[in-house]
Amino acid sequence: MRGLDIFSQKLVAREPGAWSITEEGRSFLAILERPPAADRLRPPSRARSPR
Repeated sequence: MRGLDIFSQKLVAREPGAWSITEEGRSFLAILERPPAADRLRPPSRARSPR
């Protein structure tokens, strides 16, 4: 992603010997993991049962 800087945007914190995801980082990931709006508006498909 252009313009993404995980450190300056405080999505990840650098600690001595480790990196950790921040609350802001978790929120950002939750947004990325959501389905696109069109998929959220579409009702779930129903599988047909075999005859």
